[in-house]
Amino acid sequence: MDSREDPMEDNLTPREETKEVQIGSLLSKIAYLGTNLSPKEESEIVDILKKNIDLFAWKPSDMPDIDPNIMCHHLVLDIGVRPVAQHKRKGGEEKRKAIIKEVDKLMKA
Repeated sequence: MDSREDPMEDNLTPREETKEVQIGSLLSKIAYLGTNLSPKEESEIVDILKKNIDLFAWKPSDMPDIDPNIMCHHLVLDIGVRPVAQHKRKGGEEKRKAIIKEVDKLMKA
């Protein structure tokens, strides 16, 4: 049992210094990155965020059906551990064709 009054309180603030990075063309689309990232890591993260900008909710109106009292997502990261990319998984030719077919079907929906 956590003896703190609000156990989430410590998780609401970053454990290290951060800097603001503009992701989109709008000033409201910003992200905060740790200052201890190498220039290469920072560039890779910013590139990923820019490529996937449409996947993020930038304001509450982007997620109208989600009540923040019920659902709230937090990423808990250990600053002593560097991120590791997963290896690419190879599938058989039949599986690859089925995946492409399913993705095409979903894209048309």
